[in-house]
Amino acid sequence: MVQKNSIPDDLNFEDADKASYDEGIVQAGKALENRYIVRFPSLYVKTYLGNTYRLPLAVKADYFDSEDNDASPLEQIKSVLARENPGKKKEIDRELSVTLLAIGDRYADVIADVQMASLGKFKASSVTSKPTE
Repeated sequence: MVQKNSIPDDLNFEDADKASYDEGIVQAGKALENRYIVRFPSLYVKTYLGNTYRLPLAVKADYFDSEDNDASPLEQIKSVLARENPGKKKEIDRELSVTLLAIGDRYADVIADVQMASLGKFKASSVTSKPTE
């Protein structure tokens, strides 16, 4: 969980470089990442804070038309999550912005992957593990 901590005493800005920055970003990303399960007809998301949400995979052509095009990506995904998960608005409002933005990004990727699969063109990016003997 996100904690409000004091500033550590061992910060050494003189030794900070691009490599340490990159490593910090990777560590933060791993710590805050969401978990996803695709089970047609839905995408299920478990967030860093432990909340679970459902998003539809088979959406009509006008599904996103009701979203305010002037709203930020953060507000748009909050709106979609609230519409698809009635009664969870308070939980959605408490989520980290990085969590919500990641959900929006992954949701778009999953819809694109499903579309490619419907055309017989989806290639899983990871190799299936072999059964143990």
